Amino acid sequence: MILHEGIVLRVDGSTVSVRIIKQSTCSGCHARGVCTAADQSEIVINVPDVASHPEVGRTVILEGSSTMGVKAVLLAFVIPLVLIITTLLLFNYWLGSETISGLIALLVLLPYYLVLHLMRDKLKRKFIFRIKST
Repeated sequence: MILHEGIVLRVDGSTVSVRIIKQSTCSGCHARGVCTAADQSEIVINVPDVASHPEVGRTVILEGSSTMGVKAVLLAFVIPLVLIITTLLLFNYWLGSETISGLIALLVLLPYYLVLHLMRDKLKRKFIFRIKST
């Protein structure tokens, strides 16, 4: 299970907006105040919720399936890496130029991420969190 603690910002009909604080692994470290690597940002997630209707300001837990995490890693990291390596090897074999092959391999990512961007609404329906009250 993927669990994130958040605070309810807004309840609009059957949609609940929850603010979570996304932290890097090192942000929980005792030395994060003096370390420049500590990373923390806020994200607002809209969750379809027809059952619980939590109050604004209440702390909730967002729960997602572990398969969502696997799909996200595949879409964001594994598939682009395979595209880059495959393109690099094929064009290096065909053209014999590492520089041009490298540029083409990087340019292959543009249409890939454009397709992901165009499919964002469909992907949002697959990546759904549920609310668990605390």
